[in-house]
Amino acid sequence: MRAWLDHDVAGAAELRMQVDDTTLVFQSCDCGCASFGFVHPAVESSGVSVFDVDVEIVDDDGSPLGGMVLFVKAGFLHDVDVHDWAESRPVPDLSRVRFHLR
Repeated sequence: MRAWLDHDVAGAAELRMQVDDTTLVFQSCDCGCASFGFVHPAVESSGVSVFDVDVEIVDDDGSPLGGMVLFVKAGFLHDVDVHDWAESRPVPDLSRVRFHLR
C-alpha cells in the first residue's frame, strides 16, 4: 500500500497517514479473490471514488495477469479490488506490479 500511495497525486498524502502496521483490513469479496476492505470510522457518504493510480499485476516476463483498483470513500481508504484474468491469486509482491497514473 505504501508504494501505491507514494505517488504524487491528489489525496495521496492524506491516505498515506491511514496506513501503518495496525491498519485493519477484511476480505471484501466472497468469490475467493484477494480483494480487501479497510476498517475505519463509519462515514456518511454515498460516493466512492477511484484513486488516481492503477496497478497492473504482471508475470515473470512482464505480461499482464490482472490488476488492482483502490477505492476511496469520503477521504478514507475504502476497498482494494484485486482482479485476475486467469485464476485467483493472493495480493501480489511489489516486484509483480506496475503503477499507472490515470
